[in-house]
Amino acid sequence: MKMITASALCLALSAAHVSAGAVSDPVIEAPVIVEEAASSSAGILVPLLLLAVVAVAVSSGSGGTMDVSDARLKTDIVQVGTTALDLPLFQFSYIGGTQTYEGVMAQDVVQVAPEAVVPFGYGYMAVDYGALGIEMRTID
Repeated sequence: MKMITASALCLALSAAHVSAGAVSDPVIEAPVIVEEAASSSAGILVPLLLLAVVAVAVSSGSGGTMDVSDARLKTDIVQVGTTALDLPLFQFSYIGGTQTYEGVMAQDVVQVAPEAVVPFGYGYMAVDYGALGIEMRTID
């Protein structure tokens, strides 16, 4: 009986040794390929939203006291003075527009009078000119 047990133990150990030290096929994982799906609207959506925001800003003009005044929506920006609150006063056009305006930048106003800055949408800011006691005006 001891001989059978010893033989079985030797076979088990030699089998373990062979499988542990044997060269086996390497494990190769299949590469994962990720393709971005082309979206016909993704590339045009952001510019269209930006144009919509600018269109609202331009159409509001100086008709009300709340105007989109985010510097990121303006171009041809030139400082022409300062306001009574010592805010820089600029002449500018809205991106995509041709009319010239005079007013402040929301980024400057938020530093001096944060209560006069209102979120406009899509991360842009508007300024409540009435709260500042000034008006945004159209330049001829």
